[in-house]
Amino acid sequence: MNPRDGRSFYVFGICGFLSAGAFALAVVGRHDVTDEKLVELGARFPAVGQVLPDGVGTLIAPRWVITTAHAATLIPKGEGVFRLEGKEYKVAKVFMHPHSTISLDEPPEIDMALLILGEEVKSVTPLAFYKEKDEEGQSVTIVGFGEGGDGKSKTRRRADEKRRAVTNVVSEVNSMRLLCKFDEPPAGKELEGVAALGDGGAPALVKVEEAWLVAGVSSPHQEGPSRLYGGMNGFTRVSTFVPWIEKTMKDNQ
Repeated sequence: MNPRDGRSFYVFGICGFLSAGAFALAVVGRHDVTDEKLVELGARFPAVGQVLPDGVGTLIAPRWVITTAHAATLIPKGEGVFRLEGKEYKVAKVFMHPHSTISLDEPPEIDMALLILGEEVKSVTPLAFYKEKDEEGQSVTIVGFGEGGDGKSKTRRRADEKRRAVTNVVSEVNSMRLLCKFDEPPAGKELEGVAALGDGGAPALVKVEEAWLVAGVSSPHQEGPSRLYGGMNGFTRVSTFVPWIEKTMKDNQ
């Protein structure tokens, strides 16, 4: 399938783009699936935590977290916190990908950041990142926090900061992004869903044998109805940036 130009499918409300309020939503699932099932699935991924004040990140090494530049931009200087399994870890330093863009009117071609924590996380096993280039057609599990809801209505939303997860399929890729379509039942997966605006950094995870790997991080790329059936959800493609991730971690041990 031909990759899409970022501008052709990017739809994002400019108002509040860089405010915490613009990042208040989390995963959205099917209207015919109970919220308890999404919370139950989310509980299986303790390595996914909150990048405060309003983002998501995944522990990929004892002191390292992967997220997006949009989520990292909201971190108060010198006061960053990564909340994981009820414990808060100070963010020692933020590493933005040098070509990440934070703009009011341009799609972020690259949207990625790494956080190094002030101490090691010893109680949670980190997840590795996906390095292959075969994401298209693969099943993914998307994990996030904040307001849950369903794909039928924007009015039925819940804001309780519980970790939830949904599933989807990578329907399209280009060099920078992975795209997942939110299919309406009976199409789609049993726990079909997408990340929403505000889940900046929420991982799209693929399972290889028994290991869960980070294949994408949720970034504000949208096509069609946002957070509703028929819409397309975008993720920064981790496999493209493996050299930068590995070098940044190696150079800042």
